[in-house]
Amino acid sequence: MDTTQRKNDRHNLEPETLQDLQVCLYDWQNYNFGKQDNERVLLGICEEAGELCHAQLKGEQDIRGDKKKHDEEMIDAIGDMMIYSMNYLSGMKAKFPSFTAREDVEKVDESEESGVKVVRRAVLSAFRMAGKIVESPNQENLVRQLVHHLAYLCALKGWDLEKIVRLTWKVEVAPRDWKKFPKNGRAPEAHAAAAPIPNGAPAAQPTA
Repeated sequence: MDTTQRKNDRHNLEPETLQDLQVCLYDWQNYNFGKQDNERVLLGICEEAGELCHAQLKGEQDIRGDKKKHDEEMIDAIGDMMIYSMNYLSGMKAKFPSFTAREDVEKVDESEESGVKVVRRAVLSAFRMAGKIVESPNQENLVRQLVHHLAYLCALKGWDLEKIVRLTWKVEVAPRDWKKFPKNGRAPEAHAAAAPIPNGAPAAQPTA
């Protein structure tokens, strides 16, 4: 198989723009799964919205890991929500929206209860927006709003949303070949090399 990196195909690990990444992702999706029903893609958005809430809840309860682990799980969920959102827009033949980091939003102090509550509300807002997309499918503006909610959440946490998306693509999505390796998408040696990345999250937390 020709694995030469081209501008807008599944082998390009570092697309120039997020809109280019969307095209690469579409090529990756069609190779691995064929044309996807957009309702199936919605399942992915909802699954990851649930994972986002799960990580926030366990972090607040201070169980099932430390803050670093819960933050990694949140990053993983946010990255996957963005990837599924790109696929959803591709199914609508719509471009992924441009966005900028929320420099008007300051990182909150989560050692204070007030900071925890602000982050919690942002997580719940993203979850509600995912629900609105389910209730009113094929509305491009709702996906744009979801992206803005996630950008706001990342600003509160001190993370760079675009870096999260790019790391998710480069580390967790693009290297997987589900046709060849249906168990986990990776060749055994590649899976072993990826093992140190906990819970499928980027090895290092992207920061602003």
